[in-house]
Amino acid sequence: MGSDRKSIVALTESGHLIVTPDNGTLTHIADRVGLLEVRTMNVEDNRLAGSQKSHTFFGRDVYAYNGARLAAGEVQFETIGEPITKIVKLRIERARLEGRSLVGSVDILDARYGSLWTNISADFLEELGVDYGDELEVTITKDGRIVYGYHLPLCKGFTDVQKGEQLIYVNSLLNLAVAVNQGSFAATYGIGTGEGWKITFSVLS
Repeated sequence: MGSDRKSIVALTESGHLIVTPDNGTLTHIADRVGLLEVRTMNVEDNRLAGSQKSHTFFGRDVYAYNGARLAAGEVQFETIGEPITKIVKLRIERARLEGRSLVGSVDILDARYGSLWTNISADFLEELGVDYGDELEVTITKDGRIVYGYHLPLCKGFTDVQKGEQLIYVNSLLNLAVAVNQGSFAATYGIGTGEGWKITFSVLS
């Protein structure tokens, strides 16, 4: 907040409007949903009255405020700013099937439990011919350097393995995730999330 990066409004192919800083937040939406148009927004002309001296609460003073105005029809997308063709996108691995492997990024740390959530849909498992109980080789890299590599079972629940053992499971977003039963996968193996983190699930030969 308070930096010189742009504030933008995006119109998605699903018809939704998203008010956000231009800092990579639209990366997954552009890939999975699609963007029809993106417009810049002049912050000083489009902010909550009386908030001009605040430079660190844009979520309240700019983004939530203009989201409400757009939803209420007080301002139109076509008039909120000038269209742009380039936005900031994070350097992440697109979820995909490569031969006998699933490749993607480590997107989310489930901070309370230390599980790692990927962007790889569980739908890929059928294409890979994998079922619950099967083991997959899991490789995690950071900027090309291998940080973790091990064979893990695909489980329906955490009780399918013993305390302290690792597993692959399908999370609440219906994407693949890895965890340690009653432990923190992220803390145990020093794994992070975001740019540069790549995860691969491979069928054992």
